[in-house]
Amino acid sequence: MSEELRPCPFCGNKNIRKNFGIFPELFCSECEATIYAYDEHEDLAKSWNTRPLEDALQSRIAELEAENNRLSVLLHDEISQLEIATDLGNMRWVALNNIYENCEKHNTNWCKRMAMKGLGINNE
Repeated sequence: MSEELRPCPFCGNKNIRKNFGIFPELFCSECEATIYAYDEHEDLAKSWNTRPLEDALQSRIAELEAENNRLSVLLHDEISQLEIATDLGNMRWVALNNIYENCEKHNTNWCKRMAMKGLGINNE
C-alpha cells in the first residue's frame, strides 16, 4: 500500500493509521473514521481515497466559484455604467433645472447651450 492517503473525509486529519490485523483497516487517528478490508486482495488505500461524491462536490464548487468570479466582474462593470449614467442624469437635471429657473432671464441660445451642456455636449 504505497499510495498516498488523502486526509480524513470527515475531520480533515492527515494522520491516517493502518492496522493489519485479522481484518486490515485504515482509520483516522482523530475521529476514528474507519474502513475495513473484508477481502485480502482489497486495496484499502484505493478504497480510502475513492470519494466520488466529494470529488463531484469539489468539482461543482470550482465551477460555481468560477461563475461567481465571472458574475462579480459583470456586476462591477454594470455598477460602473450605473454610476456613469447617474452622473450624466444628475448633470442633465442640474442643466434642466437651471434652464427652468433662469430661462426667462436669458435668450434662446443660452437655453440651447445649457441643454447641450446637460446632455454632455460641449459646443463651445
